[in-house]
This record gives sequence, C-alpha cells and structure tokens, in this order.
Amino acid sequence: MARALRIDKLRMAALEATLELYFSPESLKTVVPTLAGLTESKVSLQTRAEALAAKLRQALPGDEFIVADDESFAGGGSLPACSLKTMVVRWMHKGPHSIDELARRLRTGECPVLARINENQIIFDLRTIGTSETGELVKAVSRAASNS
Repeated sequence: MARALRIDKLRMAALEATLELYFSPESLKTVVPTLAGLTESKVSLQTRAEALAAKLRQALPGDEFIVADDESFAGGGSLPACSLKTMVVRWMHKGPHSIDELARRLRTGECPVLARINENQIIFDLRTIGTSETGELVKAVSRAASNS
C-alpha cells in the first residue's frame, strides 16, 4: 500500500513551493487571486466599486449604476454558509434589452462576464473582479448594452 501511495518528486516539489508561499502571507495574496478576494477590506472594495461605477456611468450615461453594500459567499465547497461583507455595483439598464438578455450578452461576449441578477438589476460583486479587470468589464458592459 505504501508503494502505491508514495509521493513522487514532482508532487513533492509542488507541495514544497506551495508551502513556501505561505511563509509570506502578503505575497501569497498576489499569487493566489482567491485569497486576495477573500481577504480584501471593505474600504478597498468600496473605493474600487466607486471607481468602477464612475467608469460605467461615463460609458453608459443613460443607465444607472449604484454602489451598495451586499453579501458574498465563499462557495459551496468547504465554506457553503460563510458570508462576507462586500460592495457591489448594481446596474439598472434603461435601454431596450431585458436584464436576462443583457446577462446572456455578458456571458457570451468576447470577454465573458458572469454576474448575478437580483431585483431586475445586474450585480457586479467587487470581490470577484480583479483590479486589473475593470477596463475589460467596462468594455464588456458597453458591448452588451449596445443595440447591435
């Protein structure tokens, strides 16, 4: 049994590299985006949400983008009921497309975007949006809202 379950050199090297990352928690957040999202402060999330909303308002002046408090969940695996305070941008579209159609266009666009729908609004949770992804998100939202 020990022979069948023995760890090889490649797995040992991967395990060692992973454990070394945990000796420096701050650098770990830059390497593992999930940890960065789970540990980001609400103040930081609010700052990023305000900046995103401003960019979206500029790109789509006829629509409404509201920054709001909300709740995120870490996932259904090991933390199914672990909620986290978060900041979201709520998109209320004033154009001809339904919310379901906009969500479909976001999912199937050039840069796919998955967003929640709640109370006839599309919700962008800043815990799930990397700091470098804001520009692409604004472009994707603009394309989804276009009449073509």
